[in-house]
Amino acid sequence: MALSLIKILHKNFFSSITFAIHSQCMGMVSIVQFFPEFSLMLNTKKLYLLNLVWHLLPESCFFKFKNMLLRWAGAKVGRNVRITSSVTINGALNLEIGDHVFIGGHTYFLGSEGSSIILESHSTISSFVVLCTGYHRWSADGESVAKEGCFGNIRIGTGSCVLARAFIQPGVTIGKMALVAPCACVAKDVPDYMFAAGVPATILRDLREQPRES
Repeated sequence: MALSLIKILHKNFFSSITFAIHSQCMGMVSIVQFFPEFSLMLNTKKLYLLNLVWHLLPESCFFKFKNMLLRWAGAKVGRNVRITSSVTINGALNLEIGDHVFIGGHTYFLGSEGSSIILESHSTISSFVVLCTGYHRWSADGESVAKEGCFGNIRIGTGSCVLARAFIQPGVTIGKMALVAPCACVAKDVPDYMFAAGVPATILRDLREQPRES
């Protein structure tokens, strides 16, 4: 009896959430259609609810539902996007995700207000990656100064791959078909087809060239 009641409550809970979010999504689509200049800035209140619900879902399931949640919060999300449930997104940023994008577990999006993070189609973000569009300036005496510091948009190019535990700093563009090594700290742009690694990250080679035999 108790198990049946739990199943009914569980079904009704998610049905209610799905209906509410679907209605909100349809409203968002209408606004964008009639006002093309409308900014897809994430709604921080909706984003808070998204993170709460998102982290209750199985890690590698319900991709369409998670994409719908993200659109409801104000992001632009393409087709066949796979986002794991342990991903966290914070900040009133503009988030655009292209088609066939994968975002691995425990990746963290930290966006300063008005900034943007763009993941182009067929790009891959591995686990424990941090994408940060801004951080505060600090002085030698240890004082952090709010609203002063380094701010900039991030773009991950088509077909590129950012491997585990890499840190992408503000203002960085990763070119198409580029590869960022694990644990790299990327402070400068990575051109198309290049392999970058290290702290700070440097360009090691062109991926179109065959590696030399030792």
